[in-house]
Amino acid sequence: MATNWTLIRQVMNGTIDACEAVEKQAPDLSAGEYEARSDYQEDVCVGDFLNRFWQYPEGAARDIVRLRSHLGEDQKHPSEIARALAQAAVACAEAVGLSEDALDCEVSGFTAHCGSGGASVASLLTGIPSIQNGWMRTGITKALDEFRREQG
Repeated sequence: MATNWTLIRQVMNGTIDACEAVEKQAPDLSAGEYEARSDYQEDVCVGDFLNRFWQYPEGAARDIVRLRSHLGEDQKHPSEIARALAQAAVACAEAVGLSEDALDCEVSGFTAHCGSGGASVASLLTGIPSIQNGWMRTGITKALDEFRREQG
């Protein structure tokens, strides 16, 4: 497996940068800014750009599936590692638009799916790489080391 993590990091960081920049523009869609246009591209409004903002990566994912087929690199389903990446992005997406107070707010009586996850959005998000790089990675490393040692 030779995943280009540098490329993936560039894509995720670039997407984060673009999302942050658009969020800072704070388009007020209820005030009619959804239909705002410029001479930048004829017949395209802010709402069109916002829709394409998420549709482009969705379409790129479909195209990559098609390209994998042409390359003879089909996969029946994404690997566990690929799914971890996608689900981490999904979890991060759920935090978009939350204030710092909301991110840090611990909800009493809330029980996370994982006991070490915490009771705030921020603790659940920071728990993802912490648990993956700590407990999970350690468990995988130890199990593989022992198995491979026994196999000789």
